[in-house]
Amino acid sequence: MIANAPGLSTGQRDFFDREGYLVVDDVFDPARDFKLLTEELGNILNRIARRLLEAGDIEHYDSEESFGQRVLQVLRAPGAFPAQEFDISLPQRRSIDVDTPIYLGNGAFSILTHPILLDLVESIVGPEITSSPIQHIRVKTPLSLARNDNQWNGIPDENTLTTSAHQDIGVQSADADASEVLTVWMPLTDISAEMGCLGVWPRHHRGGILNHCPGNEGLAITPQALDENDFLPLPMRAGSVLLMTRYTPHRALPNLSDRVRWSMDLRYQPTGQINGRADFPDFVARSASNPESALADHNAWRDLWFDARARLAGQPIPSFNRWSADVPWCA
Repeated sequence: MIANAPGLSTGQRDFFDREGYLVVDDVFDPARDFKLLTEELGNILNRIARRLLEAGDIEHYDSEESFGQRVLQVLRAPGAFPAQEFDISLPQRRSIDVDTPIYLGNGAFSILTHPILLDLVESIVGPEITSSPIQHIRVKTPLSLARNDNQWNGIPDENTLTTSAHQDIGVQSADADASEVLTVWMPLTDISAEMGCLGVWPRHHRGGILNHCPGNEGLAITPQALDENDFLPLPMRAGSVLLMTRYTPHRALPNLSDRVRWSMDLRYQPTGQINGRADFPDFVARSASNPESALADHNAWRDLWFDARARLAGQPIPSFNRWSADVPWCA
């Protein structure tokens, strides 16, 4: 695809429908389009590093290094890397407090609402587009640096997990099964198989929802449902975008490199459909019929999440998982 082209070509759309995924190269100019995002996340990392330096948990930190290199410096500190500080969603596996960290900077909002990205999305979901709250920024640190000390509880830190094979329809509530949710995944740096790129099972999206089982690495499709020989790794350049249907089986490879893999994981759907995570806020990102309904104010988006956090603080953890470990196929 030519950068800045309005949406997908007929050939690209045909490939997406047939294969269940599509990589679109050079959608973004990383130096320009990721600049604010990188600065804002870097500022968060700098604040964390200052606390660690003051506590004596790290001895050195160079704020002039790249974001990835600075993450590696912070990893010298004891304990888990604070991945939630960089995420654009509230946590799903643990309770939410009034001060639970969440990153809601304009750098993220500008990508969520980027016109070129929405052109691609419109080619699949149509001109009435809602941004789903099933969204993340993932900072995947090298697996070789995973902690296993006296505080180890048998569950890996989320930022070192190797994502199991799953379908994105499997990680939303069942009331949204009819919603035509599109997954948009993008690496924020060049990413190889060694660094833990995503991979898919092409043409397996036509089989509907496959059985999943919960585990330490999240939900996993039962092994007998997929042939490992059909798995296709997808190394990508920064600025490229991976589109997937909600039924496309996929997983991330382990990060076996000595570098940090970081990425954005977004969802979009036709406006009016159920978002699959009712406790979290969605918003209209584009509307041909009512342009004024599209959210263009970063502060308003931020406040939606702050309101959700305040409402959920101290409450029981909402259920995000339709699957139970005691079903026959998980035994």
